[in-house]
Amino acid sequence: MVQNLTSRESPHRCIVDEIALKKCCSALARELKNMAKTLKRKLLIYGIPKSGSIVASHLAASEPTTLDVVYQPEKADCFVDDIIDTGTTQDRYHERYGKKTYALYGKGNQKNCIVRVPRTMWVEFPWEQENITSKEHQDFVVRLLEELGEDASREGLRDTPARFL
Repeated sequence: MVQNLTSRESPHRCIVDEIALKKCCSALARELKNMAKTLKRKLLIYGIPKSGSIVASHLAASEPTTLDVVYQPEKADCFVDDIIDTGTTQDRYHERYGKKTYALYGKGNQKNCIVRVPRTMWVEFPWEQENITSKEHQDFVVRLLEELGEDASREGLRDTPARFL
């Protein structure tokens, strides 16, 4: 299942462009299509939030007669994600639902992935543009401050999200 489809790479960073994303999704869709043939029905896939949902949509769009996205994990035949880092999420879903997770990328010796990269490599997907991701992270810090009962817009805290990150 492991292929060499990575995009631009440096020793510590792999930037997955849209072309590499489509190739990876096509390769994973072929694997899942074989599973559907074995089941003799559509394969129900659940994208692990948040980025796995994007992958699930790409997969279902590439194989609409074979793959179908479900929105409750217990209804899925398997789970899909963009990357398997440490395997913690994959293990948690397997323990809870007894189903495998398949991913586009896997770090180190992770199984059920299309592309393996070194454990220390940072993989950046098209939806993780720095300006969008940075704003999302700052919004998260604001929500944390608000959960703690703070007014994140008050003087002294206003710049905290940017300082924190």
